[in-house]
Amino acid sequence: MTILVVAVWGFLYAPCFLNASAYMISAAPHALEFANSLATSFGNLGVSVGTIVSGWVIATSGIAMSPWVGMSFGLLSLIMIGLRSLIESWQQRVKCYS
Repeated sequence: MTILVVAVWGFLYAPCFLNASAYMISAAPHALEFANSLATSFGNLGVSVGTIVSGWVIATSGIAMSPWVGMSFGLLSLIMIGLRSLIESWQQRVKCYS
């Protein structure tokens, strides 16, 4: 069962990592190296923060609550993607009227 879970996680993680990198780089098309370094730095920050928060939740509430931490971070990332989309559409509207 563990091998199956690790295989599924690896299968799902690889495209997510590539999509996240492309999404980060698309935010700064004229500074690709800078955007790539930000993607790596924030990826490492995300692993660190996720580990700290998950460890704290496991220590205080038990291992059964750890999936909720993952879902919370996933929801937070979807909210951030939505905010970026709103900001970009707002900026395009402002450009049209300028």
